[in-house]
Amino acid sequence: DSVLVFSKTLQDIKRLIRARTGILDNLFIIPHPH
Repeated sequence: DSVLVFSKTLQDIKRLIRARTGILDNLFIIPHPH
């Protein structure tokens, strides 16, 4: 059971990080070199 909770927490953390990076990208619109 703890493994399930841990994986769910990891997904939540990843979602938070993705949301924060999206906000940062909106604040600083920097052209990413490809």
